[in-house]
Parts: sequence; C-alpha cells; structure tokens
Amino acid sequence: VITAAGQLVLPGATNVHLGGTLPAVVTLAKCVDFNHSTGGSLGDLALTLGGAAPTMTLGATKLTGTTTITTKGNVNLPNVTEISSTSLIFSTAASEFHFPNCTKITGTISVSAEGTVMDFSKLATIDMNNSQPAGAGAFFHGVTALNFPELTHLGTQTTTVATITAPLATSFIAPKMDTTSSMISMKDAAN
Repeated sequence: VITAAGQLVLPGATNVHLGGTLPAVVTLAKCVDFNHSTGGSLGDLALTLGGAAPTMTLGATKLTGTTTITTKGNVNLPNVTEISSTSLIFSTAASEFHFPNCTKITGTISVSAEGTVMDFSKLATIDMNNSQPAGAGAFFHGVTALNFPELTHLGTQTTTVATITAPLATSFIAPKMDTTSSMISMKDAAN
C-alpha cells in the first residue's frame, strides 16, 4: 500500500502488518503494533510510530540506507545484523533500543536523550568509512552505561580520531576494543 509516491501515511491505523518493499517514508500516527516481515536489506527509511508505547518488528537483516525511527515506544530489532547511518528519536523517557545481533555499524549512529538503555551485545565494529560528513560518530545522548562486550574496532576516514559521545554515561565497558585513534566522550566527573 503506497498512499503517495514513496510514502505510506496511515493516520488512523493502529495495527500495521506488512511484507514486501517499504517506501522511504512510513508515517503511522496512531500505530501501536508495526510488523514488517520481509527479510533482506532495507534502504532509506523514515519510520514514525505515534501510538502509545508502540511495538515494532522489522524482518530486515541489514539497514543499508539512512534510517530514522521516531517512536513513543522501544526499538527492538533482533534480526538486524548490520546498520548504516541511523537515528533513533524517542519521545518517551527511559526508552530502550535493542540490536542484539548487530555486529557492524558502517556510518553515524545517533540516539536521542530519551534512549537510556541499549543492547549492542554482539557489536564488533563501528566503521565510519563510507564518506560520512563532518561530525560523523556514535552519539548516545541518554545512555548512562555503555557496554560493548564484543567491540574491537572503532574507526573513521573523515578524521584521525573516531569518537563515541555519551554525555550522560558514567560507565564504559569494551574489553576487546583497540583504543588507538579512538575517543570516548562521557559525563564529566563530579567534584
């Protein structure tokens, strides 16, 4: 169902279950249950779920384009193994984002301040090597504890130092990470 060229806009739909190719813009103002069952790669996507505490499922295993997800609920994408440039915009405090099988990020990731709990338990590589613009990096604005048990590589070609920025984080755990040319920016220590 395409409501306009490249768009799916269903202002009153509360439960949306789809297969096939998603358009680049999906706006579901009252959706509380979104399910896209098709696997494979998913290109550019701007997904907005506006219902109260919506749940979402994407069958895609790779988010290859620029992905923006705006939601009042949590993001739980267990099928995704690789993501490109991604923005997660939460409108509910203490939201969670789970990518438990994601092993690679190949662009900038930015999570709004309301995203406070994360799961990147298999993430091994954050590699901003695909011509990202200035300001590329990994931004976790609301996370207080960063835990990357499998992260070994954080790199970029746009600057000499790759950066993870988490202004509220007081804990960073990445026991396998090579910290050469890496910067971790966290909350300032209290005096």
